[in-house]
Amino acid sequence: MARSSPPKLPTTEHAAPYKVETFRFLSPVGLGILVGLFGVVAVSGAALVLQSSPDVANTAGDGVATASAQDTTESDVPNDQPDPTSQDDETPTADKPAVTETTAPENEASPESEEGKNAAIAADETGLEPAADQQAPTVNASLPLDDVRTKARLLSISGTESDGSPVSLCSIVGVPARNIQLELVGNEFTDRKRVTLTLDNSNDGDSLAWKVTQKPASALERPVALGQFEFSDERLSFLAPNNSKNSLLEFCLLRIRTTEPSDTELCRLWKPLQLQDLSMTFEDARTVYNLIPDNLPQLPANELRLAIESAGCGDCEFPVGKNLTFGNPVTVDVMNGNSSDRSKLFTTRYSLTAQDSRPLLVVSHFAMMRQVTLRNNTPSIGLSEQPLSTLGLAALRRSGLRQQTDITKLIDGKSRLLSRATSSTVKRELDTEVRTLIAASSALDELATHVAALKETLDEIAGSGRTGLRLVRRISDENEIVILETELFSEQQ
Repeated sequence: MARSSPPKLPTTEHAAPYKVETFRFLSPVGLGILVGLFGVVAVSGAALVLQSSPDVANTAGDGVATASAQDTTESDVPNDQPDPTSQDDETPTADKPAVTETTAPENEASPESEEGKNAAIAADETGLEPAADQQAPTVNASLPLDDVRTKARLLSISGTESDGSPVSLCSIVGVPARNIQLELVGNEFTDRKRVTLTLDNSNDGDSLAWKVTQKPASALERPVALGQFEFSDERLSFLAPNNSKNSLLEFCLLRIRTTEPSDTELCRLWKPLQLQDLSMTFEDARTVYNLIPDNLPQLPANELRLAIESAGCGDCEFPVGKNLTFGNPVTVDVMNGNSSDRSKLFTTRYSLTAQDSRPLLVVSHFAMMRQVTLRNNTPSIGLSEQPLSTLGLAALRRSGLRQQTDITKLIDGKSRLLSRATSSTVKRELDTEVRTLIAASSALDELATHVAALKETLDEIAGSGRTGLRLVRRISDENEIVILETELFSEQQ
């Protein structure tokens, strides 16, 4: 099935560990029987038997240990079923010992308890370690927030609309309601708005509710109810208000704590937007993209960070970091790819800016170009940074051709004057002017070659080049929330 393409940005595990199973005897077993069961050590086909007492039947000359409580188990096995611990058609031999496991009733002392005690004392005197199955079993106990971890700590409330019933987020098992605590992390905003989480005083002993409110920026505004978290029947849910919209709550982190048993997890409430990569376009030298869609609340610019990646753009050189913050642009140099004469063709600059409190991404292309100007028939040659676009290159090419024509005419005229000059002073002056014009003509030739190479490169990149983005909101040095990401970053996961 073909995967649908994500929308465009508007322009303006480790493997699971092995499971260790532990076994536990359900009924007490006489120590003498346990020693008889686990005290047999096979060494090169011979059997070493630990004798618990002279009364225990283990005197067979072939070295086979036989349990004496076999008659006890026969009454516990139904008459119409064969004994699961014995073989009907086989007789135990020295090469294949027959061991019958027996159990005693839960409240009845084993008839071999005294012999078992003696055997245990004998075992201690010999210095033998207890068998592994006799050691205390280990149990991998589950934790209350295991369901949160199976959900990769994402409890999405993005775009939830209330139909009168809460949206289930996760299960919290084995913990009374009074032992659960919720906390919002990252609820401080530079515009002085604050999202608060308050425990409802009307909660009963079996359920809890936490109301979420956004405080107003001024005394003239009213608080805005953003919904409430609810816990009941071992489930945590979120109930959105009527006509709810995306709010600042979704860009916070939710910390869940439990006590007795103790467990803690920090969860995201926002599911990242999945968008298309930016197509590399050179129709304009500068393109502006709206990073936050209009239906989302605005976030403080100083809390945002944008990571970039590129593909299909040829030989690129990135700076050490690929993260943009406001006031700190990132430039990417596109090289000509010729190992013998590797030089920079052009540069793409990514920068973050803001307009009406809305963060914007500005993508601009530029290249260092030869610049030839003529003033009073006197050329001057320079090198300057020029905006780069397909339309700009076409205009630059036309301008260079006109200048080349004008300079060629000047060279011809000066050369005729130089051929007729008789004064040495005039000859030196004319010769200097002709040399300057010839240098300007050579510079225009280099410019024409550079423009042709740029146009070829832009045509190739425009068909295959793309830029990947990942916008995150920084909560702290350790925590952040991914607001949106494009395909290049999604493919890396």
